[in-house]
Amino acid sequence: DLISNRILEGQLVPGAIINLRTLSAELGVSISPIRDALWKLESEGSVVIEANRKMYINKLSLDEVSEIFDLRLLLETKILKESCDNKTTESIEQAKEYLALMDKNIDSPKNYLIANSNFHFYLYSMSHSQISLHIIKELWGKTAPYYSLHITTSYDCQIDMPHHTTMLKAFIQNDKKLLAKALHNDIMGSKKFITSLLKKNNSG
Repeated sequence: DLISNRILEGQLVPGAIINLRTLSAELGVSISPIRDALWKLESEGSVVIEANRKMYINKLSLDEVSEIFDLRLLLETKILKESCDNKTTESIEQAKEYLALMDKNIDSPKNYLIANSNFHFYLYSMSHSQISLHIIKELWGKTAPYYSLHITTSYDCQIDMPHHTTMLKAFIQNDKKLLAKALHNDIMGSKKFITSLLKKNNSG
């Protein structure tokens, strides 16, 4: 879960080499459970483990980015609308706190990305659709490493923040049309950046 969360929160860039000994020291556990966790993440497509046991964060092709983001948009719109139907006064207040953490960390892109992940998955958790949520986490695990290349400055955070402010406003007001639009703008903005980045790298 710790390694998976680092990936979901955009703390590891695409292609980053994974060192078992370094992770073991950082997490305070032996290498064996870390290796097992990485094999699981490899089966989900977040990590690549080569025949020579070299391990690194997965990179995506243009076709994979297109497919993943289209799937994310479908599933996350579905699950967010379901969550909207299950909201309570308490959950609204908690969602406000997660959004406030994003705003508080607007000058710290790394912490902003952590708060962003927590905000999204808190909202999604209210849907009680565990299978959809599991699939969404796998899809996020493939794209989130690119967020650390997308959100790198305070300005990037400022551009990104309004989508989430609108999302929470629509969530509270039960405006599912606006909710879907805000989520669409957020997801497709990321897709556009990553697609542009990969095209630039491919042409280089």
